Amino acid sequence: MIEFPVVWVDLLPEVRVDVDVNLVAGDTIPKSPLEMSLSNDKGETRVNINKTFERLWNENKIDKTPNLKHVINAAQEGVEVRTAKSDWRSISNLRIEYVVKQTTRIKYFTPSDYKGIKNYLTDDFEPCRLNIGPIGLKRDSSWKEMESHNELPMKSFVFITTEKTEIKDMNSTLGETTVIHLESEESK
Repeated sequence: MIEFPVVWVDLLPEVRVDVDVNLVAGDTIPKSPLEMSLSNDKGETRVNINKTFERLWNENKIDKTPNLKHVINAAQEGVEVRTAKSDWRSISNLRIEYVVKQTTRIKYFTPSDYKGIKNYLTDDFEPCRLNIGPIGLKRDSSWKEMESHNELPMKSFVFITTEKTEIKDMNSTLGETTVIHLESEESK
């Protein structure tokens, strides 16, 4: 009987947004950039940092290397934030920082049908056709966490990657501003 490893890697970006707002005495704005109303045309459209980050992430236009601090210096020409009194104030230094957290899990499956070539000198098995059957998308305790798929001694395994674009508001825990994407959408 042969068991075949299936490796499942989750990538989750933790994002923090810093922005400098040029306020006037008496102005009030939300503490978190995720709650701020940003626009580059006085509210006709809204700048959506979350959607911009998600688009860049999903289109693979930003680096996804795990456990490194990545920085995006966003273009903010004409971008303003709306105050509680509906005045618009300019912003500067819109900076998006993110760290990609990676979780790797492994589970061994017994194929229902397979064909391959076995090297009897090295005891390696090179699969040509493999039918593992359905792999459930729900992970249970049978999936064991590991540091990295690079630890595997074998060359052949099934590799699954899932990516979440869940945005964590790091400002609320750090006392700083956190936000993410720069896409405009119609104001409501």
